[in-house]
Amino acid sequence: MQSRAFSLLLLTLAGFAQTGDARVTCHQPATSNESVYQFTVTDIYGEKNVSLSEYRGKQEPADTAEEILNGYKYIRPGNGYIPNFPIFQKIDVNGQTEHPLYKYLKKYCGPTADAFEDRLFYAPLRVNDVRWNFEQFVIDRSGRPVYRYAPDVNPGNLTDVISKMLEEEPNRPSRIINQL
Repeated sequence: MQSRAFSLLLLTLAGFAQTGDARVTCHQPATSNESVYQFTVTDIYGEKNVSLSEYRGKQEPADTAEEILNGYKYIRPGNGYIPNFPIFQKIDVNGQTEHPLYKYLKKYCGPTADAFEDRLFYAPLRVNDVRWNFEQFVIDRSGRPVYRYAPDVNPGNLTDVISKMLEEEPNRPSRIINQL
């Protein structure tokens, strides 16, 4: 695998499409040393803890591992698709047992929608909660969240944003916010 600087796109898989604001700009103070590289996630099989620091400076193009992988292979995108990138274990992104990674991301990124769905199965409800599946967070090379996108935004439409971020100087917080 070739080592390059990268921008990370985190997709939140929680359900099916819902509309909302297209993009929310994240606001993390430049003086903050927090980054996604301080977090650990569990692989999809629940066997290995993976430090997100392993992804610093690199670029990589349901309930059970089998169910999630079959969803990719047979449903979305389907046609026998098999991911060639790491997939992590299902976690809670909201509520009392929310994963620390999402607590961090939501701390600096406002919500993409104002309303909550009717039947939610977690508590407490918070204004910055992830509202629906496929909500996306764009992270710069220094590990800071830059944008949060609504679930109805196609990840393919983020190519220009990510390309501009890749052109920035390594290990500096992104300045792309003011350029787009």
